[in-house]
Amino acid sequence: MRQVPDVDGIEADLVDELGDDARARQVLAQQLGGRRAVVVELPEAPVAVRVVETARRTTRSGRLAMADTTHITEVRTIAIPVTDQERALGFYVGKPGFEKRMDATFNGGMRWIEVAPAGCSTTIALAPLPQGGAAGVDTGIRLATEDAGVDHDDLLARGVDADPEILRFAGVPPMFSLRDPDGNLLYVPERISEWHERQPAPVRSW
Repeated sequence: MRQVPDVDGIEADLVDELGDDARARQVLAQQLGGRRAVVVELPEAPVAVRVVETARRTTRSGRLAMADTTHITEVRTIAIPVTDQERALGFYVGKPGFEKRMDATFNGGMRWIEVAPAGCSTTIALAPLPQGGAAGVDTGIRLATEDAGVDHDDLLARGVDADPEILRFAGVPPMFSLRDPDGNLLYVPERISEWHERQPAPVRSW
């Protein structure tokens, strides 16, 4: 497989490989049409030339984007359902100390709130509970802490519903989970870099 920049380039690049095979040239011309970028696969038999269309897109960084990619660049917001947005906001700002990033109304008075740890680009939306929906879910959200032990003790002292003990498994950073007032479950593992720094140096035997 190889990518070629444009139709003219394809025609020039393939002329020698196709040789005098008129049928292969015809197939190539029909499949190219007016498209500007293609990926060309040349199997052993030149007559079986196959041309697969791609989109010629330039990303903000100037790189060529293939057809099976998009312009999506990040995970910006993860929503969790809450029954009382004001209570949830008070919890996330007052207990783990998150920042309020957005508090706006939309669609005739519905409220949209986003919170996040300081310096974090991804936010957590405290979404109003949809009709027939339920709160108290396993959000799957993994936060990150520089020190699981310190934060675990601190959150328990603040009255947060957190695990009574930190989970410690061989070969992985320590972690614990906590629940917000609606019972939504979040996980707090220690960052790998900080955990590695705390590991004792290996003992060498001579």
